[in-house]
Amino acid sequence: VRDRCERAVQEPMNLVVHGPKGSGKTAAVRALTRETHENPDADLIEINVADFFGMTKKELGDDPRFARFIDAKRRRNSSKADLINHVLKESASYAPVSGEYKTVVLDNAEGMREDFQQALRRVMEQYYEATQFVIVTRQPSSLIPAIRSRCFPIPVPSPTPEQLVGVLEPIVEAEGVDYDADGLEYVAGAADGDIRA
Repeated sequence: VRDRCERAVQEPMNLVVHGPKGSGKTAAVRALTRETHENPDADLIEINVADFFGMTKKELGDDPRFARFIDAKRRRNSSKADLINHVLKESASYAPVSGEYKTVVLDNAEGMREDFQQALRRVMEQYYEATQFVIVTRQPSSLIPAIRSRCFPIPVPSPTPEQLVGVLEPIVEAEGVDYDADGLEYVAGAADGDIRA
């Protein structure tokens, strides 16, 4: 995963980051954007697709991440699908703040409807020079071939129990928690490859 992300740092490209729940996909993407952008807060637009499609028109317009793209008139006169497509297009069209390109992350992308994926494909084609798209999903097969063919795949496997211990140990040390090796191994085994667990 690190090698593929480093390749994307050296040569910016669209990505599909895929793997099981809790494997560290979103964390890897955030690390990638910290490495590639001088000002990641300004040049990263992160859209949780599950939340995005679950919002009402009013919630989309009121959300501080998207409010700048949606005025009251547009909210009244547009369908929810049109608003979502408008937010995507506007997110991609803005010039990067601190570098040569910005990154638009679509997290939990297994929930993207096909019509939205078709709109995404058109936006990717139109704004490829200044926008990197990173699609994070548990199910890459849910993406249409036209999206998958425009993205470099980064598979993220579930971490092994040993890798989970490597994540846990510095945390418990930093927190000053008493622990022993058996305890860390037990927690890592119980997590079953899910870093969040």
